[in-house]
Amino acid sequence: MSFQFKILLFVFSLSHNKQINAQVFPTNPACVWNQAYVENFEEDKYEEILTGARECYVLVDPFHEDFKDNPTKKIASIKDGTRNVVGCYFSSGTCEDWRMDHDAMKEFCVNKRWNDWAGEYFIYDVQSILPHMKLRIDKMAEWGCDYTEFDNMDWCTDDNYRDKYGSSPGQEFPAVEICAKYNVDLCNYSKSKSMRCMAKSSGYTNDANDYAGGDIMDAITFESYESDFNWWSKSHLQGFLDNDKPVVIVHYDAGPNDNKNSCDYIFKKYQDHYDTKKISYICESRELKKYVHYNTPSTECTNSQQRLMIVIKTDKRKWENAFTVKRRNMKNKFKKKVLVGKGKDMKKNAVNKFYACIDLNNYCYRMLITDSEGDGMSAGNGKW
Repeated sequence: MSFQFKILLFVFSLSHNKQINAQVFPTNPACVWNQAYVENFEEDKYEEILTGARECYVLVDPFHEDFKDNPTKKIASIKDGTRNVVGCYFSSGTCEDWRMDHDAMKEFCVNKRWNDWAGEYFIYDVQSILPHMKLRIDKMAEWGCDYTEFDNMDWCTDDNYRDKYGSSPGQEFPAVEICAKYNVDLCNYSKSKSMRCMAKSSGYTNDANDYAGGDIMDAITFESYESDFNWWSKSHLQGFLDNDKPVVIVHYDAGPNDNKNSCDYIFKKYQDHYDTKKISYICESRELKKYVHYNTPSTECTNSQQRLMIVIKTDKRKWENAFTVKRRNMKNKFKKKVLVGKGKDMKKNAVNKFYACIDLNNYCYRMLITDSEGDGMSAGNGKW
C-alpha cells in the first residue's frame, strides 16, 4: 500500500469577529460532539474532541473517568481558542449506582432498578435529593461548564414508569407538577451559577400531565432512533424553534448512505418535517461505528493564524494511514495535539483533506505520519 501526502499552508487576512458570549451556541445550528451518550458503539473521545470540535456544542460527562483527574483543565482545553460551548451531563431523574455521590442519594430513589439502563433508579423524594443535585451543579460551575444537560427529566410524566417503578408504598413518584417544579428549581440554580440549561426530551406543551419544566430552559436535546422517528409530541420541539432556542437531535444506528435510514436522509427528513435548517444534528453511523458530525463550520482562521491543510490519498486499505500534528510548549515538548487523522476517519480510494488553524508566529509544530504496514514509506520503517 502506498499513499501520497501534501501539506498546504495558506495565509490570509480576515476581519475580527466580535466577541461572542461563550454560554450561547456559537452558531444556530451548530456542530455537535458527544462524549456523554453511548448507545450502540462509542462516544466521541476526549482527544478527538480537542482536535476536531470547532464552534460546536460539546456534551461531556464531567464525572466520567476521562475528566476525573482535572475536569477544570480538560473543559478549558475543549474551549480554548475554539468558540466551543460545553454542556455537562447529569441525570436529574435517576440515581446512578456508579457515581461517587450515589451513597448519599440512593435513599431518595426507588428500590426497583430501571430495566432500560443497568444501575439506574428513579427518584421519588425530589425535595430531599435537591441539595445533592445542587452540589453537582456547583461542581459543574466550578469546572467551567456552559450548559447543564438534564437527562431523564421527564420521568414523572411517563405513566408506564409511574405504574412500574413509582407505585410502591412509600416510594410513589411525586405529582407531575412537583417534578416539574424540581426541574425548574435546578435550572434556576444553574442560571444563578452563570450556566444555561439544556432540556432533554421534554419542552413546550399545553398538557399539564406532560409538562416537566422544559419551556423555561435555553435549549433542548432529543434522541432519535430508526423505529422512533420524531417520537415526541411536535410542540415540545417546535416551541424551541419558535423562540429561537437551539435544538439538538442525536440519531442512533443509522444505515449506509444508500438507504432511507442513513444519517443524511434522517437529517433532511427532520429539516423538512419542521421546515427549518436550525437543527443541530449528530448521528451514530452503523457503518462507521461512531458519530458523524454535521453543521461543521468553515475553516477560516483569524488574521493572526495560518491555515494548515493536510491531504492524504488512500487506497482500499485506508486503516494503514495516520498522522498527528502537535504544538511545542514552553518546555520544548511537543504535547498539544492540533490535528489528528486516523484510518477510520478516511475514505477508501480517495483524497482526504484535514484542516487546522495554527500560529507560526508564536509556535512550532511537528507532524508524525505513520503507515502501520510499513510498505509505503521511504526506508520502509513505516514512520516519518
